[in-house]
Amino acid sequence: MSFKNTVGPYLFSAILLGYPLFSSIANIIGVENRILSVFFRATLLLFSVSIIYVNLVRLQSIKLPQFNLGILFVVFSFVFLFFLRAGLDTFLYLNDVNAMLDFWVFAVFVTLIPNVAFFFQLNNLQEAKVIKVGMYFGMMVASIFLIAYLKSVNFNILNIFSGRANLQGLNPITIGHLGLTLILLAFAFIMTNDGSHILPKLVSFISLFLGGTILIAGGSRGPLLSLFICIVFIFVFSKNKKIINYIYFTIVIILLIFLYSSSDVMLFNRVSNGFLEDEARDSILIDTISHIINNIYIGSGILSLEVYPHNILLESFLVLGLIGGTLFLSILIFCCYQICFLYSTGKSIVFPLLYIQFLTFNMVSGTINEAFSFWLLSTCIIYYSFKTITSKDS
Repeated sequence: MSFKNTVGPYLFSAILLGYPLFSSIANIIGVENRILSVFFRATLLLFSVSIIYVNLVRLQSIKLPQFNLGILFVVFSFVFLFFLRAGLDTFLYLNDVNAMLDFWVFAVFVTLIPNVAFFFQLNNLQEAKVIKVGMYFGMMVASIFLIAYLKSVNFNILNIFSGRANLQGLNPITIGHLGLTLILLAFAFIMTNDGSHILPKLVSFISLFLGGTILIAGGSRGPLLSLFICIVFIFVFSKNKKIINYIYFTIVIILLIFLYSSSDVMLFNRVSNGFLEDEARDSILIDTISHIINNIYIGSGILSLEVYPHNILLESFLVLGLIGGTLFLSILIFCCYQICFLYSTGKSIVFPLLYIQFLTFNMVSGTINEAFSFWLLSTCIIYYSFKTITSKDS
């Protein structure tokens, strides 16, 4: 198998899970997180630029599926308007140089360029390879993270669930979604491997256990909400009945950890005190809606609030007004319809599940320019909506 056929799964895993890996290593060896994270981002950027350059040189020989020009027009229109508005706000209205620099660094170098590079790898991408590489890479990241976190609590295992896991450069929400990503990769691994072999089962159980442990240690309700929506989605659309037993196993793991000590498990306390209640987010929501109503046609621009809206759909209306918000809503509707089609027909397993995870994530805590995982999965969904794919290795 040529290099062009193998790089896609590793690029996907690096975009999705690379940052938690380097942050965990930084915490273990005791160096500033920014040093390793900048090294990782710079390496990924250079690698992505190289991929884009090579593929642009041989662009005429690349076979792409016949896209629906309508959805492509919607996507490019939204991206163009979003960057145009950001550019106008940068040069005409905003004086906060540091905030604008952070915006553009993330929007272009962390989100846009790696996703464009990954797009060029999709034609040769095999989903089974993505699942396998992603899950083993995820297990490595999870193991290194647990070592880093246990080191921070003096290796007292009893304290792992009593608070919200928080390391330098890794907030509890990111940690929780690291665990959930591992759970969903395990689900996909189960559904794409022969159930008669013991090794896939063993690896899947280990992955589920690691993922469940990290999700609960994070103490964040958002990842738990994402898991719940993914499980409902699987029950409704899955034709693979063996996955149901693993879902039950996952639920039992989570419940057992909850029952370990209802008074000590932070996530249990936060859920029992109000699963969706959050005064801070409610206040942000009210401010966001007020700004949208007052600037419904042209939007308020980027950084128009002191804090980001914690919802990428509302952010699209906030930044661009009615036209931009409608374009973004159209993208969401298209992708949501397609994940149901791709999953129910068996054309894709892991991409729909991960898309649900990161869509939910960015609907309760995220911003458009930093939602690189959401855009990564959106790219996959849009591409594979017009291409018949296989979930078996060649």
